[in-house]
Amino acid sequence: MISQIDQTTSTPLSVRQHLPLRGSFKLRWPTHSAGVARPEHRIGRVERTLSPAVSTLSLASDASEKQKRIGSIDAVRGTAMIFVCLAHFTGIYLWSAGARGLASYLGTVGMIASPTFVAVSGMMVGFFAATNPAAFRELRFKLLDRGVFLLLVGHLLLAITVTRSLAGFGATYRSSFITDAIAVSIMVAPWLMSELKAAPRLAVAASVLLLNCVAVVQWHPTAVALVTVKRYLIGIPSGSAAEEFLVFPVIPWFAAYLAATVLGQLVGRMYAGGDRKGAHQLLARIGFVSFLLAGLLDWATDALRRAHVGPDWNPTFLFALYQKFPPGPVYLGFFGGAGIMLLAAILEIDRLGALPRVMDKLRQVGRAQYALYVAFMGRLHLPYTPLWPLLFLFSLVILARGAATWDRYNGNRFLTVGLSFILRGKLQRARSGAGRNDGNLFASEPGHS
Repeated sequence: MISQIDQTTSTPLSVRQHLPLRGSFKLRWPTHSAGVARPEHRIGRVERTLSPAVSTLSLASDASEKQKRIGSIDAVRGTAMIFVCLAHFTGIYLWSAGARGLASYLGTVGMIASPTFVAVSGMMVGFFAATNPAAFRELRFKLLDRGVFLLLVGHLLLAITVTRSLAGFGATYRSSFITDAIAVSIMVAPWLMSELKAAPRLAVAASVLLLNCVAVVQWHPTAVALVTVKRYLIGIPSGSAAEEFLVFPVIPWFAAYLAATVLGQLVGRMYAGGDRKGAHQLLARIGFVSFLLAGLLDWATDALRRAHVGPDWNPTFLFALYQKFPPGPVYLGFFGGAGIMLLAAILEIDRLGALPRVMDKLRQVGRAQYALYVAFMGRLHLPYTPLWPLLFLFSLVILARGAATWDRYNGNRFLTVGLSFILRGKLQRARSGAGRNDGNLFASEPGHS
């Protein structure tokens, strides 16, 4: 997710994050939306009984939290991780080895990773809210804990992992990763879900994304503090004068996450009713419509982008297919729609019981982290070879072995700062106190002894 192609300098972001802002790298992009991509255009839990359809999704495991997870969605995460690996491979190995034309095309394919991760993460929260509402309060505590961990510890670990030298650590740490935006989303969205029903929540998500686009175009702060606010929350377009380093801004990704919770709740209700196949078909239709409409909108606005000449950033690029920093609605709709179709396909494969060994491996990868792969490829400096697909497959084998080890020891239990434990303890004490008070009141009523 941190190694997509930058749309201003056409440099893979895993390389771009550690280069001066005005680097001289050039890269040829695919011809579609060439006005966007080419550098001369400068864009930049209490248990409750569930239906068999729901319970079959759970992966039972000895007293581990894996029994609470949805195995097929983990498989989707694992598939998205393959695209992450592809993006890192193109940004670190192929680019530095000189195969930059190939790197640009493969980097474009890898752009599905970030929207898919955000969509799947939001859908999982919505799904559990629909299928196990009694446990949703505890889930909120856990997600709050995980979000704090990602922001404090996870960000630091990722910065250390992707930095090649001590001198570049400061710039890398000041940038942000997609995990930072997801961290804020999993901390805030579940609490909003307790206050807003699905339709208002979807309206809020759409409004937030629209207002964010307006702020990107219309708000140009000059004070350092306000520029920082815009950079990390709203987003500064690649290629604009205020851009210093790459950031995954929180607000647009939060809007996408919040919208995904609505879709997850809808799917959860269909699963609870036993209509798994229908839920998958619905996902496929929604993904296809999103994919198609976004592609048409990109095509319709392409002429405006091509007509733009000059050094200034063109606001119409917010509706470009490759506008990822900050993410525009077309980019989110196109690659997010592709990710939802991928989700529907994998869920259906799992329902049919096909490819069980492949699905098991994908689940393991989906439950694991990708830092091992980033560290491995970030230090791999080998000359280019036409046999690079074998090198890529070898790196995937290393990743799969690491993921299997992580999964065997339930490594996710270490992704915590202890906040969930503290909050659950306070909740249990509050419930215990309320139970004693209720018992005393009940015993004092007339007619009871």
